[in-house]
Order: sequence, then structure tokens, then C-alpha cells
Amino acid sequence: MLILLSPSKSVTAKKPPLDTPQTGLLFPQRMTTLVNSLSKLSKNKLQNELAVSGTLAELNYQRYKRWDKTDAQAAI
Repeated sequence: MLILLSPSKSVTAKKPPLDTPQTGLLFPQRMTTLVNSLSKLSKNKLQNELAVSGTLAELNYQRYKRWDKTDAQAAI
């Protein structure tokens, strides 16, 4: 199986409406494995691997460092 991840080119801090249904992760174990791997990368390596700007690399670097698989916002 081939999985292609495409990082967001624009990020919004808007919260979803309260009536938006929440969904769970489809593959929680695989997601945990992926995030554990990504969280070990430096900011520069993450920027190169994801082909994103330094700002988005920093944002994602911080997100991976504080990842919590129960975070509902991450599933939206």
C-alpha cells in the first residue's frame, strides 16, 4: 500500500462549529507510528521532507511534539 501525505499549504486557526460531527481516526496505530517517526525529525528535515515553508515546518514540528491521538481538532 502506498500512502501519500500532502501537507496543508495554508493553515487556519478557526475552530469548527460546535455542531460539526467529530470522527475518529481510521488507523490509530498507523497514525501513532507515523507521528512518532515525524516527531523525531528536526525542523529542517521536516521542512525538506514535507516540502513546506519554514513557518509551516515550525508549526508542524510543534504539533508533532505535542501530538495527542485523542485530540479532536487533529481529526478534522
